[in-house]
This record gives sequence, structure tokens and C-alpha cells, in this order.
Amino acid sequence: MVDGEEFASPAAQGIDRTDFEKLGEKCARAPRNVFIRTVGLKNGCRKEWTNYYELPVEYTVESYQSLFSLDNDTLATRFMPENCPRRRFLVVDDKVDELYGERIRKYFDHVKVECRIVVIPGEEENKRFALVDQIFEELCDFGLHRREPIVAVGGGVVLDVVGFTASLYRRGVPYIRVPTTLLAIVDASV
Repeated sequence: MVDGEEFASPAAQGIDRTDFEKLGEKCARAPRNVFIRTVGLKNGCRKEWTNYYELPVEYTVESYQSLFSLDNDTLATRFMPENCPRRRFLVVDDKVDELYGERIRKYFDHVKVECRIVVIPGEEENKRFALVDQIFEELCDFGLHRREPIVAVGGGVVLDVVGFTASLYRRGVPYIRVPTTLLAIVDASV
């Protein structure tokens, strides 16, 4: 008993630890440990429990040289859904667009992929809901389907804002990050 509350461990509930661990292996979303307690209240008692999850997280980080080279069709074909038009929705950092915007547009013209490019400011003070709303409206106008990816090209702010917007737009929409700064490579892109 802790602070007047009774805790029933898995063993006290008649659950063998090895059986409990096997349950967790069979169902990755099952909690590894459950603590059940009875809380005494003035008008009765309440039973409650706390679940602790250890969800496996797995993803692949791919690194490419010259991603926008006309000889490299990776960005044009990666996660391209079958039986859908060849198109991409890109959100690009304004500084990246100044330096490489023409090259990016030429790349998608060359690989014959329709492309909607939305340019946004990449500074930290622009991490606001108004920016999320702007991208969201562009996504709706473009009519991006659930299996078509959203591509973000820029630093950490751009990757964060676009990732958040993608999660609001469609559950499970593929999200491709093209980090352009060292911090974005080691932080926002993984």
C-alpha cells in the first residue's frame, strides 16, 4: 500500500511474468506492466490502472547524393502509389527556394511529375498555426490522396511544421523529409 492506495502487481493478479512478457511480444501494443489499484473514496471506491507501453519504433533513413540531379529519379518515384497520377506536393524553405528553386522545378519537369510547390519561411518565429493552416489549405486545394507523400525540403522548422500538418491532413500519409541543415539532419529528420 502506498499513500493509502493498494497496488496489485501482475504476480498478485495471478499473471506469471513469462506469460506476461509473451503477451507483450505477441501484441506489440500491449502494455508491458499494468498496475491496478483500489482508491478509497468517501462515496465508495474506485478501481483504476496505469498502462506503460513500450512501442517499437522502426524507420529507414535513406541518404542520397545529388537528390535533384536529372539522373536521379528517387524523389520522383519514392512512395509513388500505383494507379495514381504522377505528382508531388512539396513544401520548401524560402531560403532553399532562393538557392535551388529553379533546379527543383526543372527536376520535376524532367521526370514528368506534376508538382505543387509551397514556399514557406523557415525561421523559428514562423512556427505558428497560421503557417500550418496555409499548408493545410494548399493540401486540400491540391487534393492529395492518402497514399501520396508530402515532401518537406528545408531546415528543422519547415520539417516540424510540415510533419505536424501532415499528421492533421490524413492519418498515415507518407511524409518524406529532405533536411538541408545539419541540425535538421540529426534532429528534425529522424
